[in-house]
Amino acid sequence: MMTEVAPSRPLFLAPRFGPALRLLAAAAVAGLCSCGESDAHKHAKASAKDPATLAEPTSRRADPLTAPMTSPSAPVAAPAPAAADDQAATASATDGTLTVAGLVFTVPEGWIVEPPANTMRLAQMKIPAPEGSSAEAALVVFSSFGGGARANIDRWRAQVSNPEGEVKEETFEVGGLSVTTILGTGTFSAGGMAGPATPMSGWTLAGAIVTGGPAGEVQIKATGPKETIIPRLEQWNAFLRSVKAAP
Repeated sequence: MMTEVAPSRPLFLAPRFGPALRLLAAAAVAGLCSCGESDAHKHAKASAKDPATLAEPTSRRADPLTAPMTSPSAPVAAPAPAAADDQAATASATDGTLTVAGLVFTVPEGWIVEPPANTMRLAQMKIPAPEGSSAEAALVVFSSFGGGARANIDRWRAQVSNPEGEVKEETFEVGGLSVTTILGTGTFSAGGMAGPATPMSGWTLAGAIVTGGPAGEVQIKATGPKETIIPRLEQWNAFLRSVKAAP
């Protein structure tokens, strides 16, 4: 006689295995989701933790060899204004006057204001030879070496040897300034910026030291053939007596 056997429940429905199977199923689903996560999503998540990963793509980054030193969006500071020229290094000629180191002179008619030939000169002028004379023009140089009026006058005196007559000196006051002058004719020799290196016979040196100005001591030295300077002495003296401090 055959005994009927009741059908058994499927294994996955067995009550004792149900909770475990559900946990396994949930883990499998989570694994599938994480495997499907896009690279962009991973990058976004990493960027949220580390701002350094937010850099632009390599194709759009600036080349460090050619990139500007400052970011285009960063404000660029304006260049600092250049420092004002020291008065002792400033010279200008306008309306018949010459301003040198804070001193203003009236330029005699016919005298030529030139750009300084070197940086040791504050300014320079040419005194033309009288009409019909074959002599060369005289050079007037402005400088500011300091040392005191007496020392500079003595130095200039030593540059005129075999003087023709007396080497004259004079001091006068004008406009609150003191002017000491020297005038000598003979064999002039100075060299460098002050005159020719070769001794020049028959040359005149007319010099002046102006003290009391806003930039200190200023030396003015005219040298050239006596045929040029001696006829212009009246103009030279008027030029020196026109000096005044610049407003």
